[in-house]
Amino acid sequence: KFGGDSIKQFKAHLKVSAKYWYMNKFFLIGMMGSGKTSVGLKLSQIIKYSYIDIDSIIDSSNYIIKKSIDSFRVKEKIEFSKINRLKDNIVVSIGGGAILSSYNKKIIKKYHCIYLNTSLDILINRVSNDEEFRPLIQAKKNDCINIEIFKNLYNEREAIYSKLADYIVCTNDKNIEEVSINIKNYLIKNEFIN
Repeated sequence: KFGGDSIKQFKAHLKVSAKYWYMNKFFLIGMMGSGKTSVGLKLSQIIKYSYIDIDSIIDSSNYIIKKSIDSFRVKEKIEFSKINRLKDNIVVSIGGGAILSSYNKKIIKKYHCIYLNTSLDILINRVSNDEEFRPLIQAKKNDCINIEIFKNLYNEREAIYSKLADYIVCTNDKNIEEVSINIKNYLIKNEFIN
């Protein structure tokens, strides 16, 4: 038998469920070096979802070199639009600057957003020791990263990541498996997956 409070709770549950009944996409956001690609791939394997890495699809580093960052951002929006139309269960890793677009943010907000939060020092250490070319912070391949530009990007984006995220996981002292399991447990606890 339902009383007044239990009916209110049930209606509140229905409202939340209605928002997430189509919740078949999980977007991973964060700075370059936060582990979005590695964690995205591992998480997708653990929860048995498809996986898409937008930067890999576009081949971001080469695209930016051959065209421009502005041209890349247009292409990125096109990929977001394609992903939005897919009906599959997908884990999506996005480039660190994708959240600067209001169009991209609107799509991310329709689904679920997980921020891989990493301290600035650890990010700098990771990208400094990475062989991947990052045209926003390197003048040419195998160059040192421009730490000032990186810090500016971090300061510009960190608050946006935090505000956009439905869940924030700190990756500082965790490996890929630990971060992925942390996210999986969160998704199960909040009934986004079984």
